[in-house]
Amino acid sequence: MPNEDLELNIEGALKNWGKGPYMTFLRPSADILVNEAKIGTGDFVLDVGAGFGDPALELSDRVGSEGKIIGIDHDPESMSIAENRAKLGKLENIEFKVMEIPQLMFPDATFDAVISRNVIIYFDDPSEFLSEQYRVLKDDGRVAVAVWGSNANNPFMNLPMQVLRKHLPKKPQETLRAQPVSNGAPQRANTSDPNVLEKLLENSKFKSVSSGKVELKFLGNSNDAEIYWNQRLIGSPASQKILLQMDTNSRKLAIQDALQTIRDLIDKGSAYGEVVWASGTKA
Repeated sequence: MPNEDLELNIEGALKNWGKGPYMTFLRPSADILVNEAKIGTGDFVLDVGAGFGDPALELSDRVGSEGKIIGIDHDPESMSIAENRAKLGKLENIEFKVMEIPQLMFPDATFDAVISRNVIIYFDDPSEFLSEQYRVLKDDGRVAVAVWGSNANNPFMNLPMQVLRKHLPKKPQETLRAQPVSNGAPQRANTSDPNVLEKLLENSKFKSVSSGKVELKFLGNSNDAEIYWNQRLIGSPASQKILLQMDTNSRKLAIQDALQTIRDLIDKGSAYGEVVWASGTKA
């Protein structure tokens, strides 16, 4: 959840969240997870890093009354919002839990499918993250992972972030000097490459692994830019972290400039992005 110092319009952002411009933009990334995980009636599904409840909530009808979905996230307030959305929708086959990852507090062979969206990027070494998912899957269970593609293929996500960073306070010259890198330091996996994602799954014992890319398109117009940006800020810890490093005036200017960048991208037909995915089976 956003820090109170940011003074963001949380109530406005959460109104019609699931069908708002931000989640609509991300919809193909949810669809590919559901399809690749082969989620169907009666399945027991785990959504890792569920945030405000997407795409977990959308799976309620798909698994039916005989199935169940559990969404987990480290943030209690996000899980509270997700629970309230489930109650408003009168969804009785879904549950949300506060849980730190990568370790999953579930017995072995619990789930028919495990999905995650934009979570694996937070791990320098994703092996434990994927191995835990392998452990909690039943035999023949499916895993599906989706994450942002390259910056070059994600102008609608990347360029507003660049604009925010331009407003960060200048650091003293001595802090800008390159720090020595330990030879033993792990190198972050390039998860924006579907081939790398595929290899990570294979290294975690998954079989029948496949991968690919999905294009994202903004379906609204520049009049929808403000609600999109507000929803995105609410749902983006990375953006919030950048803004919290600024004073109040710089923060306001940064938000205004990023919003104008979004409007410009929409008007120029450059409001698009890319997600890469990989899926596999526990044999």
